[in-house]
Amino acid sequence: NQALSKTMEGGFGEDNFTGGLDGGNESVSHKRVCKAGIARMTLRTGSLQQGLAMVRQSKDKELVKSCGSILEAMRQYGEAAELYRLAEQYEKAAYMYLKTKSFTKLEALMEHITAPKLLTHYAKSMEAQKKYTEAASAYERANDVDNVIRVCLKHLDQPQRAFELVRK
Repeated sequence: NQALSKTMEGGFGEDNFTGGLDGGNESVSHKRVCKAGIARMTLRTGSLQQGLAMVRQSKDKELVKSCGSILEAMRQYGEAAELYRLAEQYEKAAYMYLKTKSFTKLEALMEHITAPKLLTHYAKSMEAQKKYTEAASAYERANDVDNVIRVCLKHLDQPQRAFELVRK
């Protein structure tokens, strides 16, 4: 707790990172590390909009990914999803979009998703929304033949497609 108190009093907080930017002789790498630290600390202290702006401005995929993890831990799933998408961590972004029920944004990522668990979860959500064609497609990509057959017979009136899947 004393270390935390010292941090909160400025012992190891944002002042150390901003102080690293004040000198004129530091390398570009040093300044980049300081700016990354400032962005992470800004998010952790709750200034999400300011922190997100810093992260997006950096264009550093590792920083974007780590800040996505920070936001996920803070249960800021929508913002975390956006950062994971920017870092090309599509499956993590998809998982966050599922948590926030942002299906429109999730649909845009589906071409990048290969994890059967995510595809099945997406298919179930599409079924709940009565989007049976999308559900069948997602089940098929997840290799869940039983559910593809069920959706084809029960909702899509496609017995021929179901028959073909059974024959395979």
